[in-house]
Amino acid sequence: MFDKKAYAAEYRRTHKQEIDKYNAEYRKTHREERAACAKEYYKLHKEEIDKRAAKYHREHREEALERAAEYRRTHRAEEAEYYKLHKTEKLEYASRYSREHQIERAAARAKRRALKAGALIGAAPEQVEEIKEIYRKSREGCRVRCYLCGKLIPIGHRHVDHIIPLSKGGMHTPSNLAIACDTCNLYKSAKLPEEIGLLV
Repeated sequence: MFDKKAYAAEYRRTHKQEIDKYNAEYRKTHREERAACAKEYYKLHKEEIDKRAAKYHREHREEALERAAEYRRTHRAEEAEYYKLHKTEKLEYASRYSREHQIERAAARAKRRALKAGALIGAAPEQVEEIKEIYRKSREGCRVRCYLCGKLIPIGHRHVDHIIPLSKGGMHTPSNLAIACDTCNLYKSAKLPEEIGLLV
């Protein structure tokens, strides 16, 4: 009896180069069509896809983090360029998200305040003064450079960043605070330094 599956597998194995070339060419010439098809499919199967993705991420969290960290290490310049080119869209999205998720944002801010307060328990008065000085410098300082990209940051575009994020065990202490430009800080988000290829 003719085994179609075995024949197809053997054909793919012996014609791999031709098949890969054809597929690459097809993807290139049908990009918009494939994107529209994928978008429509996602719309129709959103719940099922999201559930499957969440399950996969739970079961492969460490692998996903390693892959993401490796990608960021090797594509840091491209990612930074992308964020720079799409800064306005990203800020608009963040603004829209804040408006549409006010309850979640309020809860997140409350949690962050609690983390900061907890991280400051037992802090010496001079540490508190140092923290105030870092925030003052971010608002008023002259010639402040971003600790991530090294560029001078205009007033109004400076963020005080937790190098090790509070959500990942970082402390609200002078040694864990640094001034970043808004572009780099949005790019870094709540990632650990090693996840973006930064050595500290």
